[in-house]
Amino acid sequence: MRRTIAGSTRKHSHIDKLTLFASPDSKGLRDIWQCRASFGRDRSPVRSLQLEYIEGDSKNLIEAERKAADCFYKLEKDWRLGLPMKRLTVASAAKQYLREAKEGLEENVELDKTDEARARPRKLIPGGSSAWNKENYRQTAWVIDNLITCY
Repeated sequence: MRRTIAGSTRKHSHIDKLTLFASPDSKGLRDIWQCRASFGRDRSPVRSLQLEYIEGDSKNLIEAERKAADCFYKLEKDWRLGLPMKRLTVASAAKQYLREAKEGLEENVELDKTDEARARPRKLIPGGSSAWNKENYRQTAWVIDNLITCY
């Protein structure tokens, strides 16, 4: 959870749905500006402005407001298009792929139990070229857990 620096929170001067605040970076080495755009109760993404927070500096505040406005307009465009507010990372995409692979494996196990088919047809796997079995899933899960999501 982000820790907001006391006295840094303020509404944007021209955009009502935009709030600026400063908090320590992920390593705790410096204080940086952040912004929060409000598009409803469950849609309030927070973005880093990658700008160092300097207490009491009016030029720093003006620069933060300018960067926050640019960020807000990009977020608003994505919101109007119905795009997700969360950023997709390699690790989250890999985990999502693993969840879909698990579903495919469970479907194949069910098909094997009922003897309707030995494997799920390739054309039914979205974007896939082969059916999932326990060994393929185990290898994929190992690669994702040990080589992708750890970084």
